[in-house]
Amino acid sequence: MQSKQPSTGISSTIRELLIPFFVPLILYILTISDNLSVSSDSIDYINTMDNSLASGAVLFNPHHLLNQPVGVLWLAFLRCIGITSDSARIVPLLPAIIGSLTLCVFYLILRNRLGLSRILSLLGTALPAFSFAFWYYSDCVDVYNIPFLFLMLSLYLVTSDKLGVKQSVLVGFTTALAVIFHQVHILFVPVAVAAFYIRRREPVSFWRRTVSYLAGLVPTVALPYLLVIFAVKHFTTIDKILDWITMYGHNSAYWHPLSLSTLFKAVTGFSRSIIGYHFIMVIPSFKLFIEQFFANNWLADEYYLVHKMDPRLAVVLLGLSILLTLLSLLFTIQRLRNIRIIWVGTRTVIPLVVIWFVIYGSFFFFFEPHNFKFWITQSLCWWLFFIALFAFPKTSEPRKENFKVFGLSVIAILILLVNYMGSITFLTSRTNDYYYQQVAPLAELSNCGDLIIADRSWVIEDYIERFTEANILCLTDVYEESEDSRAYILSVRDAIIQTFESGGRVFVLGEAVEPGAQTIRNYGEEITDISELWDIYRNKWEEVELELTTLYILEPENREAG
Repeated sequence: MQSKQPSTGISSTIRELLIPFFVPLILYILTISDNLSVSSDSIDYINTMDNSLASGAVLFNPHHLLNQPVGVLWLAFLRCIGITSDSARIVPLLPAIIGSLTLCVFYLILRNRLGLSRILSLLGTALPAFSFAFWYYSDCVDVYNIPFLFLMLSLYLVTSDKLGVKQSVLVGFTTALAVIFHQVHILFVPVAVAAFYIRRREPVSFWRRTVSYLAGLVPTVALPYLLVIFAVKHFTTIDKILDWITMYGHNSAYWHPLSLSTLFKAVTGFSRSIIGYHFIMVIPSFKLFIEQFFANNWLADEYYLVHKMDPRLAVVLLGLSILLTLLSLLFTIQRLRNIRIIWVGTRTVIPLVVIWFVIYGSFFFFFEPHNFKFWITQSLCWWLFFIALFAFPKTSEPRKENFKVFGLSVIAILILLVNYMGSITFLTSRTNDYYYQQVAPLAELSNCGDLIIADRSWVIEDYIERFTEANILCLTDVYEESEDSRAYILSVRDAIIQTFESGGRVFVLGEAVEPGAQTIRNYGEEITDISELWDIYRNKWEEVELELTTLYILEPENREAG
């Protein structure tokens, strides 16, 4: 049997959920991210949503099939009820609601499955609520957090006292919803099957539950994919279908071979899902280490996020982070002696959480291990395990109960302070957005018909598209489309001449004149051949020094120089 559930009716349960819903919701709304660079998908995501709403054409990504359609529907709903604010500032309301609902289910697992008191359940729920990755993805434009709600519901349902055929079908349905919002959550299937196996001696057999589960899972996943494959994409061969569905599995850049560096990246990804650690980037010794270890990763935007932080505050936050880590480890080690009691007392919850963590952790150990967003699920598992360790065995002694309340309170406060002061507060201001600060001057200087030349299309192109009315030309795009170096140079020259002939001005970003090391590394030295063209214009353009780049402005009267 499961831990005894508090006997509460629906109305009393709803009243009890008001705090774990509204407190995080208010927090997330007050700290909505106005930075579109920390998650590099954010700028592309919000541009795609705006374009889809304007054109009526919705894009379907096989990796997260329904994310963008739901985002567009949410934005359309807000527009219909008269909310006309910047979409980048109102779309995050949906992740904020979803994040708060997820925390409600997390609270119910603590309350009804682990049998904790209200105060311990509330304090326990504060741990994931204040964790950096969960917090950030509950107040940014990316609706990446939708699957977490369905995963928590799946865990809640699969650990209920009554798990018959109907309940098993429902678990399959909630799992399927998580999968169609992010296909990687197919990894939850073995977790559910493990639950059925653990409970195989109950009246409903393992096989009946498993078949019922698949009956809810398979059609719910298959139908949306089949509709998109045949009605939207119009694929006609199995090879094309499989190639599209497994799109992200083909890019070797996402996969990391087993090594000590992979272990370090995985530890980094998991730890950053708890603490953002942006603040350590203003501590010189840490910044140097990060630059050396993550030499192949673009980190300028993350450095810039906290560039206004006082290094002394960063050191204090580092000290608090170390204290938090030591306290968590101390509590974990000290309470591990009760693991047998916890294992038996929670019956399926903790064993499933451990299985879940191992399955997901094993996959993301090799797939983008340093990316903190891929460790959010594991962080939820970790907090359930940690809270169970900390709260069991249950006791009626006020002294011991007060110690548990005090301990969870300290940890929750530390996480809140470190993440808010070290990361979240900087994300609420667009002035800390590395790419926006480069593009903001262009928004003031350029007009429709002008041309902006950047070095590469990744991220910066989306910012130029969003915040200016000018045309965009990215050297990397032209380079890839050109047969040779000469054709590459001529294509850029022709674009400049055409702009002059139509009366427009040309704005050349400094990185286009002198491509950065990462651009050269990715595209080769030949991309710097564009300097032959710039030699023609060097004594004719106006050079403007900006905070993050140099801007070169060419007026129409210089067209004869081409």
